[in-house]
Amino acid sequence: MADDSRMVVKNERPGYVSPLGLMSEMDDLFDSFRREMDSMLFEPWRSVSLRPVRLRRAPVYMPMNMVDNGEELELTVDIPGVKKDDVSISIDEDILTIDVDSSEEKEEKDVNYLLKERSTYRCQRSVKLPVDIVQDKVEAKMADGVLHLKLPKLHPKKKEKIEIKVK
Repeated sequence: MADDSRMVVKNERPGYVSPLGLMSEMDDLFDSFRREMDSMLFEPWRSVSLRPVRLRRAPVYMPMNMVDNGEELELTVDIPGVKKDDVSISIDEDILTIDVDSSEEKEEKDVNYLLKERSTYRCQRSVKLPVDIVQDKVEAKMADGVLHLKLPKLHPKKKEKIEIKVK
């Protein structure tokens, strides 16, 4: 098997979701820069490579959009390549959590992988809902790698104005 230490830029433990995506991106950039500088300064016999300084890795999170349509919130979440059976959605008070746990279960014989990263995928994303919703009326459907959620708003009962007569 080939030396795959140069193929993978950064490994993180399974299920790890970086709370500070921008900081993680900056760490990757500085790590890549440091590796290139080390190779030029401490290994002068090796020629400077022409490969890109930094390999872009896939985001660890699930990109989402939330729209307020007046009577309901509409949430769309991009999770390509994931089956609907691998997605679980929960609401705890005003926190909506989407949990994806996908694994590839087909066994292939006589395959010599040099790098295999598509066997499992685990990601979780939580978002605070800006308004109260009717939890038992939430609808979810999945089409073409996009999860669509309809979250009907809970409207508080309007208070009626009453007049009180002074005796």
